[in-house]
Amino acid sequence: MKKSILSLAIVGVGVVAAAPYLSGYLAQSETERMVAEFNQNSDEYGFTTIKTYDRGYRSSQVSYEYKLPTGLAALTGYEEALSYDCDYTHGITGIDYSCDLLTNPGYKQFVDQYFEGQDPVSITGAISAFGNLTQDISTRAINKQLDDGSVINIEPSSITISTDADFASYDMSGKLGALELADPDGSLSMSASQFEWDLRPTELGLFAGDYSFRADEVSFLSGAQNTLMSGVDIAGSTTEAGDNMDSVIKFSMASLKTQGDQAVLIEDASFGFDVLGVNSKALVEYQEFATNLQSEMMSNIEEGQQPGMDPAKMMELVPILEKMLNKDLTLKMDVDGKLEGKQNSANLDIRLLEKTSFTQLSAIVFNPESVLKSFDIKLNASLDGELVDSHPVAGAMLGASPLFEKSSGNYQTNIQIGESSKVNGKEVTFQELQMMMMSGAAM
Repeated sequence: MKKSILSLAIVGVGVVAAAPYLSGYLAQSETERMVAEFNQNSDEYGFTTIKTYDRGYRSSQVSYEYKLPTGLAALTGYEEALSYDCDYTHGITGIDYSCDLLTNPGYKQFVDQYFEGQDPVSITGAISAFGNLTQDISTRAINKQLDDGSVINIEPSSITISTDADFASYDMSGKLGALELADPDGSLSMSASQFEWDLRPTELGLFAGDYSFRADEVSFLSGAQNTLMSGVDIAGSTTEAGDNMDSVIKFSMASLKTQGDQAVLIEDASFGFDVLGVNSKALVEYQEFATNLQSEMMSNIEEGQQPGMDPAKMMELVPILEKMLNKDLTLKMDVDGKLEGKQNSANLDIRLLEKTSFTQLSAIVFNPESVLKSFDIKLNASLDGELVDSHPVAGAMLGASPLFEKSSGNYQTNIQIGESSKVNGKEVTFQELQMMMMSGAAM
């Protein structure tokens, strides 16, 4: 029995002793695999190179080089490779690591000049033996006044990113410290904020998932005009629906106040914007086109040329956009809130009843009825009567418009346009609808 216990103890010690070597070996293999997989989508994510990998028993030193994707490099003007070094510590089931960017001369000079040689950015993380990756990026407080009089104040911030071995999902959460950016012309300040992303790449290289952002206060100062927003929330999601993508986003805020020449008070406001049924392949083509166009524009700027739009180039966009004009493509917009303490709301719903083209849509100039029959359009609005009447022009227009009815003190309208048209529940011909619209616009 004693020999058995002793044998098990020796085996246990051997396993523990060998674990750092095994985790280091697995970490190197996994790192090389992940980099290779990452580089397969270099157009979207950029390209990473492992310059050196010095693996030891309990630790390793690794040097990387990263280049931004072509479109982002052109947009930012930063086309050089970004170098960073990492120290790996081998554990029993994986490794812990820390990285820095101090091998980049430009970044090193920036740190020496503005932060007395103390790197304000900390990058740490872990790679498990099973390939899961976690990365934490944090910054210490930044309080600087630049030579041109600009001020940068940012409280400590942190971001956590995690993904699985197959890059099948990305989770990101962050807490951003309060910030203030100011120059002689104005300022931007924001309270501490937080955000979350839960994204999954699709087979076509798009991303589906949920995201959110919240900040208690955001303020802008430009000249004598001061704007303060409170309770700012942004929440959205993108989902796959067969060969299509649905995107939903909602922006809301508790209040918006402006002071200065144009004083405005908005409370309990929300704005929703949905795009449903967008062809995924066409969306990928559009993103590639936009990326190439940005690259060309940045190249023109660098060569001292005007970044104008080439009409022939823009015509190449037409067939891409036409691929999105499929049956059931839907746009929805919803607005709701209090303006000067008065409740107002409106929503617009546009759905395409059949696949169409820009050539067909251009016929709206000559035969609008034939074109609009390809759409199902619904508009509902309720505007506070007292608020509308306090503005003479708006009051006169809506009061005389046959499109609006005044009920319970509010100006209301309910319009449906499509194969049949209705205004406030009453069926009308398209010619009657045109006359009603022209009558309101003529006021």
